Amino acid sequence: MINNVNVEFESHTQRKFAHVVIVLIIIICIITIPVATTPLVEVKAFLPMFASFVMLTDFLTAYHLMVQFTITRQFFLIPLAGAYAFVAVMVIIQLLTFPGIFAQEGILGGNNQSAVWMWVFWHGAYAGLICISLVFQRLSIDKKVNRHKGFGMFLLTLALAVLLALVALESNWLPILIVNGSYQALSHSIAGFFVWGISFTAVLLAIDSVRHRKAVGIFILIAVLASLADVTLTLIANYRYSLGWYVSRILSIVSSLSVLIGLLFQVTRLYQNLAIANEVLIKTATSDGLTGIANRRRFNEVAQKEWLRSLRTKEPLSVIMVDIDHFKTYNDHFGHQQGDECLIAIAVTLAQNAKRPSDLCARYGGEEFVFILPNTNLAGAKMIAEHARQAVIGLALPTKNSNLVVTISAGCATWTHGSMIDNFAALLKLADDALYQSKTLGRNVVSTIQ
Repeated sequence: MINNVNVEFESHTQRKFAHVVIVLIIIICIITIPVATTPLVEVKAFLPMFASFVMLTDFLTAYHLMVQFTITRQFFLIPLAGAYAFVAVMVIIQLLTFPGIFAQEGILGGNNQSAVWMWVFWHGAYAGLICISLVFQRLSIDKKVNRHKGFGMFLLTLALAVLLALVALESNWLPILIVNGSYQALSHSIAGFFVWGISFTAVLLAIDSVRHRKAVGIFILIAVLASLADVTLTLIANYRYSLGWYVSRILSIVSSLSVLIGLLFQVTRLYQNLAIANEVLIKTATSDGLTGIANRRRFNEVAQKEWLRSLRTKEPLSVIMVDIDHFKTYNDHFGHQQGDECLIAIAVTLAQNAKRPSDLCARYGGEEFVFILPNTNLAGAKMIAEHARQAVIGLALPTKNSNLVVTISAGCATWTHGSMIDNFAALLKLADDALYQSKTLGRNVVSTIQ
């Protein structure tokens, strides 16, 4: 499952949550547009907090996506991770150049156009890389990308972010997008139209991705829709610290956070599936494939543990060996299919007699079964064996002779403190000897040896 990133990981609840978020983004955008230019108080701490949050979440998103790439080596993950790494790098540099945050003209210098051009590069490249990723995902290209080449392309994205940041710092030759603190020139510029257009295209591609139920598609849709709303409100707001400007930054946080949430949902689902698969694997490894009760491997594990515990606590340990009487004749007469049904019915019945959590009934091999009974003396073991024998008779399984039913023979042996038995194999051998004694007595008998 982990090797196929296009497997649908989103639960119904997660999709409902995503749909609610999408509706809220649209409603917030519609409500804010008419009053987007309303000036608000300048909160100096807002930008550093905003930038720190976006930087952290985008780096985490890029990291998770690249980890997924190392497993699947699918190309579309590279531009998707690159989009978030690009934003993380760009937002750091933009914050350092933003006038009035750490220095009046910004720490890295630049001019009053640098921050706005970084915004253009940030949102344009982010949406463009998302578009590239969604196109490749839609094409479902299965060719695996070499990990070194993939990381090389990812690093090129970071290099592009630094290069465009340097271009923005030396933006004297670029068109003027902000005049006296107003973004109105940006709203009517080719750069503004381009950023909005590529963001809108990303939304359309994300809708198509959701329609084809691609991996974390609904969360990518939230991200690009929030980014489009961010761009729209920024272009309409015209001024920093206006209502539209503040709301657009909050939507930018939603855009930054949404895919990370989707990936965390995905990782959680993978862990759940892994835990379930592990439980199934353990059960398969320790259960008999036909009867469903414990197999010989499980019996050996429990036997070793209980033997050592009995030696330590000096409590008795009993073993019962059970064999279905004349089972070969039964198989020859009724056939193997009915023989299997007989084995299953008897196995379930025997297992019901291992009542305590510490008791175990296992299929030992063929038509043989074995009980291990911690802290049980010989009388207790014989009583359990006798109950099991009577329960099998109660099944009334027919035999070749219509007047008789299928029966079992059992042999019981017990280790007690001070006994001459010095290992579990010797105890098991005694139980097997007791079973042989039951057969020599005519079968359908419980015999004991201590």
